[in-house]
Amino acid sequence: MKSRDFSFSKVLSPTQHEVVMKKAPQKNRIVFRMGKRIYLRPLTAGDAPQLTIWINDEEVHQFLKVSAPVSPEEELKYVESLTGRKGTDISFGIVLEKTNELIGVMALHKIDRLNGTATTGSFIGRKDLWSKGYGTEA
Repeated sequence: MKSRDFSFSKVLSPTQHEVVMKKAPQKNRIVFRMGKRIYLRPLTAGDAPQLTIWINDEEVHQFLKVSAPVSPEEELKYVESLTGRKGTDISFGIVLEKTNELIGVMALHKIDRLNGTATTGSFIGRKDLWSKGYGTEA
């Protein structure tokens, strides 16, 4: 995977973010790593509504450490807290390259830079895209 340049000029509301990300030209996307069919980007507040639906879906979270329902407010707070935890936790949105659609999440938790270890977690929230290799690519 290779990095791409990015630029943005202002913080968008969740609705504006959704519209822009679906129609964004490649030069305006924030891309951390690029794959053949997907790219990884930072999660944003605009992702919280979709993440809330996925994280509360029993089939999606069956292998994750989710022990109770997550409210939209809790998910938004979690996403907003990610910036302050980059030393120990990093989460990325998994996005379809062709459509800029968020389809899942890839994360590193409990990052130990001294020993070079971390715990990984990921999920593809779009069930129609399960077993198509997107999680492996991420």
